[in-house]
Amino acid sequence: MSKIRQTLAQDWNEVVALIPDNLDASAAKYGALRRHRGFHSAADLLRVILIYATLLSLRTAALWGLGLQICDISRQALERQVLKSSAWLRHLLGVLLPTLVKVPAAGQGGIQRVLVRDASVIARPGSPGTEWRLHVSWHPFHLQPAHVSLTDAHTGEGLEDIHLQAGDLVLADRAYGLWRTIQIALDALASFIIRLTWSNLPLVTPTGQPSTSWPGCTTCRRRSSQPKSRSVPPLTRCSDPYGSWSAAYRPTKRKRRGKK
Repeated sequence: MSKIRQTLAQDWNEVVALIPDNLDASAAKYGALRRHRGFHSAADLLRVILIYATLLSLRTAALWGLGLQICDISRQALERQVLKSSAWLRHLLGVLLPTLVKVPAAGQGGIQRVLVRDASVIARPGSPGTEWRLHVSWHPFHLQPAHVSLTDAHTGEGLEDIHLQAGDLVLADRAYGLWRTIQIALDALASFIIRLTWSNLPLVTPTGQPSTSWPGCTTCRRRSSQPKSRSVPPLTRCSDPYGSWSAAYRPTKRKRRGKK
């Protein structure tokens, strides 16, 4: 084994040691690797799947594994293997989550339920655009959906139909970063982690007046005073009647350079 391959194998073995599961046994149980064709072990299969999911294409991932002598498989065979490993990957996710995040028992603590919210568009072949939208609220610690609904293209992404409760924590992307959507979570006394765009959420003072001041923080002033450094947009935090905190910034306008 070459020095480079030995170093890579050592790092991967440290990662595998952190997974509290018998990979070979669980891979056989969930149908991911019942016959060791093309892969020496379930750990090698997981390694190639992660490389494909995060960095490389199917063809390149298969060649990468062949170069490290951890698999001998074609692109088509790797694709079939990835599809067969879905149940096994969900099992590994359920095993790892409790070791990374401590979730309080029901009725204890401030967070009672964690929901990952997103939507996907559905269209038939040859369709001129979106025909349906599938809305899913996923419960990551139970590995099952908490709510699923199918609407037409005129219904956008939102939280209107999932019946939020006090103590829920909603994770969503910036498509949900609108005031009318956030208002639903606040009215239900639910918490949320949503990427916001400053123009979609106007800032107000604690008394309800529009916020016009954008004071810079100490860190921002220190960075902006350094020579040859890019100016940092002013940052402010304002509270609202619900007791939440919002961080917002006003992006600086870049001057366009004329073509010579």
